[in-house]
Amino acid sequence: MSYPTAWLLRHKIMEVMPAREQRRRLAARVESDDAYLGGEARGGKAGCGSPNKGRFLAAVQTTASGQPVLMCLSQRPFTKESIQAFAEKSLAAPATLVSDGLDCFTALRGAGILKCRMSPVAARPVPSTPLSWP
Repeated sequence: MSYPTAWLLRHKIMEVMPAREQRRRLAARVESDDAYLGGEARGGKAGCGSPNKGRFLAAVQTTASGQPVLMCLSQRPFTKESIQAFAEKSLAAPATLVSDGLDCFTALRGAGILKCRMSPVAARPVPSTPLSWP
């Protein structure tokens, strides 16, 4: 396969993937948490408040036994309005949303989604088996 053909094929696949993902909706049991991408800038602020980090909402549909089925990453601010928009677009109600209790998830209480709160990450016991894809 020549370079121009491979390049064209790659771009066609990249064009089709978002269209397919837009139709996908998570249902049943969904685990969700805030996630960050990026590193610490020299001399800058460390942690999740660093200006060079991108904020993502990570949501994973799992089976009753905790095995992952589908995953959704959405770059967005952690506000109630933004989480509500995410739920309307990416979650199929009714769903059980499991989170660490971040305040912005309270926006989903009236959206036909049963919300389960968990204690903060530091207080949760570490699972004995790692999460693995089937």
